[in-house]
Amino acid sequence: MNRILLPTLLFSSLLPLSAEEDLLNFKNNDTLHGSFNGFSAEGKLVWTNQQAEKPISFATSEIRRVIFNKGLLTKPFTHTHTVTLINGDVLPCEILSIDESKCTIRTDYAGTLQINRNQVYNCEIQPHGQQVLYQGPFVEDNWKTVAFKEEEEDESQKVWEYANFSWLNDGHTGAIINQNTELPDAFRMTFKAEMARYSNIYLAFHANLSIPERKEEDDTKEHAYTKSITENFGSCLLLRITSGVTYLSQYSFDDNGAPIVTKIPTTLGSTSARYSSEDYADTHFELRVDRQKKVVSSYADGALIAQWNLSDIGYEAKGNKFGFANLNGSNRISRISNIVMTPWNGIKDSALSLQNEQRDIALLNNGTDRFSGKILKLQDNVVTLKGPYAEMEIPTDQVKSLNFATEGFAKKDEARSNDVAFRFYGSGRLTANPVSGNEEGVELEHPILGKLKLKYTYLSSIDYTPDASIIDRWNLQLK
Repeated sequence: MNRILLPTLLFSSLLPLSAEEDLLNFKNNDTLHGSFNGFSAEGKLVWTNQQAEKPISFATSEIRRVIFNKGLLTKPFTHTHTVTLINGDVLPCEILSIDESKCTIRTDYAGTLQINRNQVYNCEIQPHGQQVLYQGPFVEDNWKTVAFKEEEEDESQKVWEYANFSWLNDGHTGAIINQNTELPDAFRMTFKAEMARYSNIYLAFHANLSIPERKEEDDTKEHAYTKSITENFGSCLLLRITSGVTYLSQYSFDDNGAPIVTKIPTTLGSTSARYSSEDYADTHFELRVDRQKKVVSSYADGALIAQWNLSDIGYEAKGNKFGFANLNGSNRISRISNIVMTPWNGIKDSALSLQNEQRDIALLNNGTDRFSGKILKLQDNVVTLKGPYAEMEIPTDQVKSLNFATEGFAKKDEARSNDVAFRFYGSGRLTANPVSGNEEGVELEHPILGKLKLKYTYLSSIDYTPDASIIDRWNLQLK
């Protein structure tokens, strides 16, 4: 990574030094608590903490990530739209207008911006997930770790290890349980899963963390895994994820208080859908759950894996907690990171289903109706779309998203080695080269947007290096 030269930036008025709420993560996995104070004229990051008498300067070439305010929301946006660029950057904004050549947006963090339309992948006018219920893990305080075997409770052999803002399991059976987040009736959860081949990751949700009193003992011997799950999660749904199998099961108790497990049949997709055949899988998963409609859907890298109808088994959700578990052991490593939990508005579309080479697609809020053709403009809160049979005007409050024909996209530029990812709370991101700054923010050179000034107040982190694989991160032997 090239060294980035920035002038001195001091904004202690934005982030109080006494708060010690910022985190500085280095490439060797060391993490330092304190307060970010900008950059020196020599291009070094300036940091303060309670243990140091004076500010400390660090070369940015040694830094992986800066986390502001422990990754928590500092200041909310006044806008609710998002624009995704063809390079993957996501801009929280208010979409002011769209015509055949450009898209004009207003942002809290960079003012008004004009973007060439051929650089816009899609526009979310009513995006789900604007209210972030959980994002992380940036600290391990909110999580409880549990060993499923007594011999693994030894401190020298951690069941789940928290490191580099993620949870690592090196093949030991156990669970991590989020203690603070309450799942709403309809939620959307995304996370990054990295797994060695044949490893399993289990996601438990709708967990009530309650075990009923056993009325009487019987001779039935519970499976060890069933007992481990119910003893720690209580009644719950458990989604099993591997490179070759994905299925959903219900864990509960019978009238006698004995634990039971019920496998739930799929209504769409396949439990044996193989989304990775490699020895190492790096996958972005998404779970969408509607408690009232009793529907669960899972996605991998934007594609639907499977969907389940819980009414088929008479399911009644009893809890609102979630966590992850490893049940297979055998030194097969896995890692969980980039967890984002938000409410879900009921849209069932996979991102891949809204891509078309020749036609723009407008998806309505009801999640079912869509119109394709040519999006002529968005102006005065009305989208004008010319379809194959008619030209129509659709009020923006009825539109969920606008997705543009892929044949009109500009050619993607090669990634630049000195670009840094500036991440907003939630899913927003700008990948750009910092060139100067002041006490309020930093001036960036963006490959699509050109020069812009970015305010720090709305950032959750600055990432200097892309996520490395678990092979590089922990230098472990995959089996």
